[in-house]
Amino acid sequence: MARLLLVKLSAIGDVIHCLPAAHRLKQSLPGLELHWLVEPLAAPLLVDNPCVDKVHVFEKKTWLGGLKSGKSDSMLKSVSALRAFVSELRSYAFDYAVDAQGLFKSAFLARQSGAKRVFGFKGTREMAEYLLSDKLDIGDYFGVSRHVVDLNLALADFVISTARGAAPFTPAVSVPDTHTLVCFPLPAPPPQSEAKVASLFNLAAAPNTATKNIGFIAGTTWDTKIWPSERWIELGKRLLEDADLDCRIFLLGGPADRTTNQYIYKGLVSGTGGGGHVADITGETNLIDLVALFANLDLVIGADTGPLHLACAVGSGSSRQRSPKVLALHGSSPWGRNGPYGSPAQVAACHLDLSCQPCFSKKCSLGTIECMKDLPSEKVFQMAMTMLG
Repeated sequence: MARLLLVKLSAIGDVIHCLPAAHRLKQSLPGLELHWLVEPLAAPLLVDNPCVDKVHVFEKKTWLGGLKSGKSDSMLKSVSALRAFVSELRSYAFDYAVDAQGLFKSAFLARQSGAKRVFGFKGTREMAEYLLSDKLDIGDYFGVSRHVVDLNLALADFVISTARGAAPFTPAVSVPDTHTLVCFPLPAPPPQSEAKVASLFNLAAAPNTATKNIGFIAGTTWDTKIWPSERWIELGKRLLEDADLDCRIFLLGGPADRTTNQYIYKGLVSGTGGGGHVADITGETNLIDLVALFANLDLVIGADTGPLHLACAVGSGSSRQRSPKVLALHGSSPWGRNGPYGSPAQVAACHLDLSCQPCFSKKCSLGTIECMKDLPSEKVFQMAMTMLG
């Protein structure tokens, strides 16, 4: 039985985009024992995941904090913890390690695992490829037209081909109409998550059978991914007031999004009479709760951020009555490479087509962030209505 360590440390969206590769590895290499090395934030998506046999949590912030503290005791504790962590990894005698992150730290950890062969992409950042034994040349790894899910699947196929002792591998990146065949394995939400979601849904007015449940994800960490709060309010009011649509809107996010979402909530309920059809549940859900929540939504609209990609993953494999469609709002990030992944009937990306897009930068070099500020709410509304049918 072969044993493989998959290294994809962060962020949440990146980990989600690597789940299909894990599924393909498990399906194509019978008996494979798949371990995943990840940072704490995304770890809940891998614990009890049907395609992951063991999760190794890399406590980067804790250990790095100790090393930077300047205090000898803290530094020694961090060094000792790191040595013990690497020693534990090596105790599993991995046959293969796969660096799906493409950074020096991820390639270094893959190499330190002691795996006999270390796989990854050629042409990534920080000279990470020089720590690999087997490099997949995918062309321009940062090209904006090929989705990162497809790149990860090509890397999985490269590992599978090598493990089987096949002829030299030629990568083939799938095209959009094959996206319906891709599986995003996720842990099943426990009963307490299902109960919490049922309780949260009671915060909005009881629906009739035609009511559409819509989630708004306004928060994100990049300035160049933020759609102005006023635009969210305009969009929400259009949805609430449309005569042909009966909907409930749920404002989603983490604790850091409370101020923004509370502002949007007040804007939505002011003058619309729609207070009973809007619920601000910011900070009330963890990642696994969101898996249960998204399975009860008809549409998720949001910035290019981890929870939005989780909604795509839920929609790709949902067997429930509702399967969320996903509409992503893109500014600086490339929608062809990092946009919502799925069939054209299930996902869409809304964006302008400025000459500077996509710049893939956290800060706007022009100082305008026109790509998000000038994205009209009416355009988003029309796309949302089309997706809602």
